[in-house]
Amino acid sequence: IPFPIDITYAETAFNFLMPVSKGHTAQPFRMLMRIVDLSVSDSLWGMIDAGGQLPHDPATMVVDVSGTTKMLLDVFDPANANAEAMPFDPQELKLNELQVKAVGAELTGTGAATFENSTGTPMPVGSIDLKLVGANALLDKLVAMSKVKVEVVQKADRKADTAITRADATKLQRATGWQPRIPLEQ
Repeated sequence: IPFPIDITYAETAFNFLMPVSKGHTAQPFRMLMRIVDLSVSDSLWGMIDAGGQLPHDPATMVVDVSGTTKMLLDVFDPANANAEAMPFDPQELKLNELQVKAVGAELTGTGAATFENSTGTPMPVGSIDLKLVGANALLDKLVAMSKVKVEVVQKADRKADTAITRADATKLQRATGWQPRIPLEQ
């Protein structure tokens, strides 16, 4: 490589727990990936952001998911190598922590769901709360950096077109039982 590469980080962690044996009771699983304050050298940034328009602050990525599942087959049994059916029935899923922070934007979240497995396709019941900060500013900077002209048109194309679109969640609510925490009218 013709230039020095300097990568530093404050903290890293990785944890992976997965049941592998068939069982009649729910077994725990977990996946954790944590990289905190990842910084790269200016020479690497220069390849991506030659004009220096993006914030070069240290990046953080944390994904921490846990839950329980019933294993329907033994994962390491060679007879199951070509099984087409899903090898597990999820029971619970918890998003303990989600944080993706880079180039001036940050996505965070937590939540939990249980699964209704009686219909054949696992149906999640629960909620995940996500928060995205800085996305508009990041998109503006990416558009400014683009070599291709990007034009955002926010008007109706024809006189008969409506300028306002509203979502109707009635079908989703009937099919899944989902209810908004904040009424959609707000």
